[in-house]
Amino acid sequence: MNYSNTTESKYNIYSIKFNYYGIDPLVMERLITKPLEEKLIELDSICELKSTCRFNESITTAWFYKTADTDSTYLKIRTITENLYNTLPNSVQKPQIINSNTEEKAVICISLNADKDYIEKYIKSKIESINGVTEVIISGTENKNISINFNNMLIANYHITPDQIAKTISIENSSNISAEKKSSSSKSSYFFNNRLNCEHELPQIKLLTEKSSINLNHIARITQSVQPKTETVLLNNIETSFINIKTSDSSNLINISTECHRLFQSKEIEKLRPIFIYDIGQKQKEIFLSVIRTLMITIIITGVIVFIFYHSLKFSLILSAVTITTIIWTLGFLSISGISINENLLSGISISIGLIADTSLVLYEIQNQTSSTINFHKKAIQTIPSILISTITTLIAIIPLLFISTIIPSVKNTALSILFMLIISTIISLCFLPSFLPSFCIQVEFINNQVSLFKTKFKQKTRQMFLKFLKIQKYIKSIFYLSALCTLLLFIILPKNIQPVKESDIFYFSIEFNPERKIDSVKNELSEYIKSVEQIPNVNFVKTDITRGNAEFEVIYSNTTENKIADLIREKSGLIKKAYIYIPKVTKKIKPVSIQIAVSGDDESKCRDIAKETASLINQNNLALQTTLNFKDEEIMYNYVPDKNKLSLINLYTADSAQQLRQNIFNPVVTKIIINNQETDVTLSSELNKDFDSLNKINIITDNSSIPLKDSGTITKSKIPSKIYRLNSRACAYFSIELDKKDFTKKYNSILNTLSQIKLNDGYKFVIPSLIIENQNAYKKLTAIIIFCIFCIYCFLVTKNENFKLSFIILLCIPSSLFLPLLLRFLTGSQINFGDTVGIILLSGIVINNSIYISEAPGKTVYGKISKRIKSILITSLTTIFSSLPMVFLSNSEFIKSLSFFMTTGVLNSIIVSLFLFSFFLKDFFTMY
Repeated sequence: MNYSNTTESKYNIYSIKFNYYGIDPLVMERLITKPLEEKLIELDSICELKSTCRFNESITTAWFYKTADTDSTYLKIRTITENLYNTLPNSVQKPQIINSNTEEKAVICISLNADKDYIEKYIKSKIESINGVTEVIISGTENKNISINFNNMLIANYHITPDQIAKTISIENSSNISAEKKSSSSKSSYFFNNRLNCEHELPQIKLLTEKSSINLNHIARITQSVQPKTETVLLNNIETSFINIKTSDSSNLINISTECHRLFQSKEIEKLRPIFIYDIGQKQKEIFLSVIRTLMITIIITGVIVFIFYHSLKFSLILSAVTITTIIWTLGFLSISGISINENLLSGISISIGLIADTSLVLYEIQNQTSSTINFHKKAIQTIPSILISTITTLIAIIPLLFISTIIPSVKNTALSILFMLIISTIISLCFLPSFLPSFCIQVEFINNQVSLFKTKFKQKTRQMFLKFLKIQKYIKSIFYLSALCTLLLFIILPKNIQPVKESDIFYFSIEFNPERKIDSVKNELSEYIKSVEQIPNVNFVKTDITRGNAEFEVIYSNTTENKIADLIREKSGLIKKAYIYIPKVTKKIKPVSIQIAVSGDDESKCRDIAKETASLINQNNLALQTTLNFKDEEIMYNYVPDKNKLSLINLYTADSAQQLRQNIFNPVVTKIIINNQETDVTLSSELNKDFDSLNKINIITDNSSIPLKDSGTITKSKIPSKIYRLNSRACAYFSIELDKKDFTKKYNSILNTLSQIKLNDGYKFVIPSLIIENQNAYKKLTAIIIFCIFCIYCFLVTKNENFKLSFIILLCIPSSLFLPLLLRFLTGSQINFGDTVGIILLSGIVINNSIYISEAPGKTVYGKISKRIKSILITSLTTIFSSLPMVFLSNSEFIKSLSFFMTTGVLNSIIVSLFLFSFFLKDFFTMY
């Protein structure tokens, strides 16, 4: 069987990424993003379109329903992208089409003692070749380069343009030139080695002037340096390089993790001292192995329990053989059905082990109570209806799980594994097991004697207990009804988790500085703060990604909880003076729900204003725990508007002045030379500072004259957004709100009401995340399906019992058995999460079986019926409890832990309900003794 992740998406996601260096977000939007969106929005099956424009970069992400043909969709996107690229300036980098959401966090992060160029050249392509990897992002230390910083005033005096300098250097370092000399009798070839051998040859390059020539070092300073930083990435306050690996939703993370570890263990890469900062695939592998371990423990525990109760070694072994056979057949049928294996599927199999023992135990009970094979088969046939009823009621209860994969990813695997386990085990037990059971006569004598004594004492104690309970039977009936009612109230009161939470040992937070703050300035201020975060107990790594005016943190921890890490990080906030620290609120038991709301409209600045006003209004009315604007203030930008008339006087085009301005400011690469067997960039730039006063000193140069930049046009200061957001081809601005799950529905509805009362101009609207709306609709659909399934169970019971009241009382065993797990959740202040939801659905079909077995047992008295079934009820309940219990303590998955917790406590509760509470209702239909 193939392995699959527990996270599934109902969308195919594609991100289109364009890079155009030196261009601001407004131009990126007009030139690239809008034309691309106009074509993409017309594609079939598109669900949502989001775009982000920032300096040098445009990213557009499209969500398509999976009903659309994947290959056809990709080809259409590629055609649209290539057609747009062919119309853009040559300086635009070739676009990337990525089969994932670029905003998602990396699944693997690795630090390396190497520069970016080396990683790009020798490692990146190897990682990209791994199946399932969609994007490899390299960040960190820049490779050293040779900087040629020319004196703008000096080259203006010689009438040498920056473009002439660039072309001369490129020619002097051109590839080997070949030539041929032909004669009437022969042909000779000549090769000229014109490559620069080292950086020391650069100063001697000759530049031609009007009258003579000069050396390059006469008008420029040549030094070794690094490219101007656009970001700095730190690991525990030390600057290093990182590889961030992203994958698609359908990727096999365990396989990708294994391949990455194999790659980085190779000799040539191992010397770079790679460190896996975090690895989601490795974590999934640990979870997967933990479920396999608990599955093996469950099989052993089940065999031990059966041996203790039935003191038959052969029956314990044969039951273990039935269990293993059922598991193998289940995996086979699932494989044929195209279902992949994951930890949720294995957890379903582990939970089923206790359920599939029911039929075998009932048949063995009958075998022990009969003296001949004929009588055994006759009684076994009489018991088949009750066995089928209990199996069918469990199967009916599982049906809702097949329809909620949009809410709980991969739960379909859990449901199908339980479904196949029940069906296959029932067939094996009914068709094959009876042929073997009569031969099981060999028992352990000592244990047999001890158990006989225990049986006698147990019957006496049970009879005495029933006699005492008979005196207070009215109160017992009241307790039964009250527990069912309290279960419904607890379910309504307890907060529900409506968003899937990705399990991770990484805590994310950010610090926002003034947009004009330079990277080195931010780095210096953060130095002491990062050291203090490193010293927090159980913190393994602190990764810091610093860009202009911003720092993003990833704190990797172990052996502690997220809320403790959040509280300790919050205590360190006093070390940061002039910045805004955004640390997500995390409580001990219940995480708040974070919702990102968009304001969509025609004008981006107007959307920002509306978002600010709305967030302020929500804060003033205390409708949210926290509100955050997801955009920065506008940044200062200098605009140069050339005067065409003045430029024409010196025979200069606008494009020429723009090119010279770029060469003065942006350090373009003009050539590459080999230094110590490594390719090194040679960059060109003015030695002037990159500030407003220095801009006025730049000269625009022609072959025979020059003009100061300030005289060739106007330079103005303006503010532009550092990042522009778009949603479904419209400008937008985002703000986030955090809501307490205890009163989520109330606060959420209040916010919706507040948004509806805000009057917006035509073309502007608020957009709630589709995930919230989809989950709410899915929960309504789930509730309707559960009610329908319970109604089907009731109809099925009425048909079998031909008694409405008895069927209703059996049905009430479901809420009564859920009282204990919900009460424990309430007392511990926990929420009902996805694992609990699945547990409630499964228990609805499981806990009812005990009541069915008792009511369908042979005999005319309640005590007689219980006596016939008490052993099998206790054993099947205990096997279910002990098959789930190991996963409560040993599993690394919160979903599986929650599911197992509900199964353990719910089945324990059902023993009390069926043997003591439900039994006294049977007195109304049968005699007690």
